[in-house]
Amino acid sequence: MQLKKNKIEQSLAKKKLTFDPNKAAQLFKEAEIFFEGQLKKGYEDLIAFNESITKERNAYLKKELENINLHLEIVEKELKEYNIQKQAKSKFIRNDDVLEKYKEFSRDIDIDKKEIINLENEIKKLSEAETLSIQIKKIEIEKKDIEIKISDEINSKSYSTFKQIQDYFSQILQSVLAKEAVISVDLNKNSHLIFNAKITDSKGRLTSEDDGHSYKKLMCMAFDLAVLRAHLDDRFAHFVYHDGALESLDNRAKKGLLNIFREYSVLGIQLIITVNNSDLPNMDEGFNDNEIILKINGYR
Repeated sequence: MQLKKNKIEQSLAKKKLTFDPNKAAQLFKEAEIFFEGQLKKGYEDLIAFNESITKERNAYLKKELENINLHLEIVEKELKEYNIQKQAKSKFIRNDDVLEKYKEFSRDIDIDKKEIINLENEIKKLSEAETLSIQIKKIEIEKKDIEIKISDEINSKSYSTFKQIQDYFSQILQSVLAKEAVISVDLNKNSHLIFNAKITDSKGRLTSEDDGHSYKKLMCMAFDLAVLRAHLDDRFAHFVYHDGALESLDNRAKKGLLNIFREYSVLGIQLIITVNNSDLPNMDEGFNDNEIILKINGYR
């Protein structure tokens, strides 16, 4: 575009045709050559035609030059804007401070993202803790209700489940040992049940007979059976297992306990016990064949 502009300017800068017919006639006259009439007129017409063509051509070239100059102005303006943008971007790229700030901002963004994740996790934990706190409060209320029910059950004057357990427990000990036994229950500071079982004499006074291992074990079995019988009509366990049930008892107590086992079995309670032959009341007394599930011989 600039090259075209230069060519047009060069064309417009050319001087007009300088041929002068009068000077040519004088020159011819001096050379004694005839330059009149038709020849002079032809040169004048040629000059006029040339001036007309040149005028039209120059008018077109000037119009074209105006368009080119206008276009070049637009191009130069856009080029200046592009150069300004280029310089600004180049300066930004070459500016070490900007790059360092960018890196610093990137590090800060990463730290903020991690902090956001941590805060979200903390919020989640707080929400879970709040949910657990609500559940704990509900459980504490339920626990308190159960404690009240237990206390009412223990202190009830009516024939409660605990009263049944006390009666069955006493009946078992009376049948096996021919002794009176009592069982009581208290609540400790954590509202846990604490059972106390004692053997009494004929006057209802506590004795120390229950301090021995054999009697303690017997009272534990009696308590288990009493609890099962008290819940015989409920959705409750209907079986119990005792290992070495007859160990360390005298023959009278062994016979009495076996009778209790058979009595409770008839009621619908399944009793599973293990005994050694040496623990049977007498060698000729023991279990019926239908009562024995498995025999184990320790010798080979």
